[in-house]
Amino acid sequence: MTPMEHSNWGPSAAHRRIACRGSAAAEAPLPSSDPQVSRQGTMHHAVLEKVLQGKGNAFAHVGSQHPGMAEPLEFTRDQARVVQDVADRVFELHGVVYPEVKVDLSAWIPDQFGTSDIGVRLPDSLRVRDAKFGRGEMVLAYRNPQLML
Repeated sequence: MTPMEHSNWGPSAAHRRIACRGSAAAEAPLPSSDPQVSRQGTMHHAVLEKVLQGKGNAFAHVGSQHPGMAEPLEFTRDQARVVQDVADRVFELHGVVYPEVKVDLSAWIPDQFGTSDIGVRLPDSLRVRDAKFGRGEMVLAYRNPQLML
């Protein structure tokens, strides 16, 4: 998946889209509400994807610059602790891990898609994890707009 590829009707915007169908068109010309947080989240997801693919642990990426941004960010030791914690929780499941998988939503919303942060296939189930970084907000599955699309 290309870094920064986003769907305007994707699950991460579901809370706005469910409340107002015209929100995609209305916000299209607007800049991101917090570009610094967004950039850091993108970097965390990129490092997590590498770790889940077996390309070292998060600490192996400390000091790396995240490409594809106007102003590259340096991945820090504190950020590595958070990313490694997420990876460790995924690896504890002992399943087949599918990080950053593009999911086709066109059966429900024409020409749209989303990205599953982490999918883990177990012998009897599939676990889907939504990796959140930086804001400290709990995200629950119950009545979650991303799952309601």
